[in-house]
Amino acid sequence: MLRHNVWTGHIPRPIWVVGLVFVLVLSAFGLTLKDEVEVTCDQIYLKDIIEEAREDSSWGEISVLPSPSIGSKRSIYKSFVVTVFRQNGYFTEAANLTGPNKVDVKRELDTTQNLEVSRQIDYERLWSEVSQQISAYLDGLIPEGFKIRITLESFPKINSSKNIATVNVDLSVFRNSHSGRMIVPVQLLLEDGGNRRVLFSVNIGYEGEVFVAKKDFRPREKLDGLRLSREIRTFSSSPYDCFLPEYEIGKYQSKSYIRAGDILLTNNIELSPIKNRGEITKLYYQIGTITVEVTVQLLEDAVLGKLVKAKNLSSDKELQGIVQLDGTLVFSL
Repeated sequence: MLRHNVWTGHIPRPIWVVGLVFVLVLSAFGLTLKDEVEVTCDQIYLKDIIEEAREDSSWGEISVLPSPSIGSKRSIYKSFVVTVFRQNGYFTEAANLTGPNKVDVKRELDTTQNLEVSRQIDYERLWSEVSQQISAYLDGLIPEGFKIRITLESFPKINSSKNIATVNVDLSVFRNSHSGRMIVPVQLLLEDGGNRRVLFSVNIGYEGEVFVAKKDFRPREKLDGLRLSREIRTFSSSPYDCFLPEYEIGKYQSKSYIRAGDILLTNNIELSPIKNRGEITKLYYQIGTITVEVTVQLLEDAVLGKLVKAKNLSSDKELQGIVQLDGTLVFSL
C-alpha cells in the first residue's frame, strides 16, 4: 500500500499553500519599468516610470533624476532605478523590477499649467514691488546726488496658480555689496497661505555727477583740472568708489594708468606727496606750553595726513609725525 507524503500528494498539501503565498508575494511586489514616458515637471519620480505605480504607492514620490530640458529626452537605466529603490529601503521592489533595460523620458511643456499661472500672476506688479523695496533701502546707503538704476536680468519661474498677496525682499543681501549683478532672494506669500522663495537676478547701477578723464594719466602723474571734466554718468560700481575730492584737484595724483573717458575711482587716485623722501622739513612737538622745533630728514614720502618716519639731523634718532598742509610734521608717539 502506497503511503502519501505529508507535503506532497494528490490532495492539497502544505507545500501547495506555501507556493501559492510565494506567488502572491511576487505578484504584489513585481514592478515593471516603462519603455517610454513623458513628463512636464522639473523632476522625474518613480511613479512616472513604473507601470504599477498608484496614487497610494509609498515609493511613488521618490525622486530619480532631474527632468531634461523641454523638448529633449534622457534615458534612465533599470540598474539605476534598482539602486534608487535600494537606497530608499525598498529591497523587495528592487529585486523584482522587470521590464526593458532602460526607459526614455521626454520633457514636454505643460501648457495648461503655464496658461493658468500666467493668468494669475501679475509679473509687472511683482517686479515693480521688488524694485521699489530695493530702491527704498539703497536710498539710505548712497551719497546725495546719485540715483539708483535697477535692471532686471532674469525673472524667476513661479510654479503657482495662486495670486500673490505680499512680497518681501531679503535686504540682507545688500550688507556687503550693493552694486553690479546680484542675486536677490524674494519671499512671496500667496493668497492661499502658501509661501514661495524665488530668486531675482538684477543689475544695480547708479547715475550721478562724476569726474571723467579727458586725456590719459600715467601712474603718479598729478591731476589737472583742465584734463578732467564733471559729467552725469551711469555706472555699475558703488558711488562710494567714485573719486570725490576733499581737497583741491591739484593735490592728487594718479595711482595707476587712467585712460581718457574713464571715470575716476578712489582706488586709482591718491594724494600727491607734499615733500618726497630725503627732503628736509621741520617736526614740531609740545613740551608743556613750549613748542619745540626739530629739523628732520624724511625717510618716506610725506602725504597729507599720513604718519611718516623722519630722522632727527641733530641726534640721528628716528622720529615719526603726521604730515601737515605745509609739509611739516607734528610729532606722534
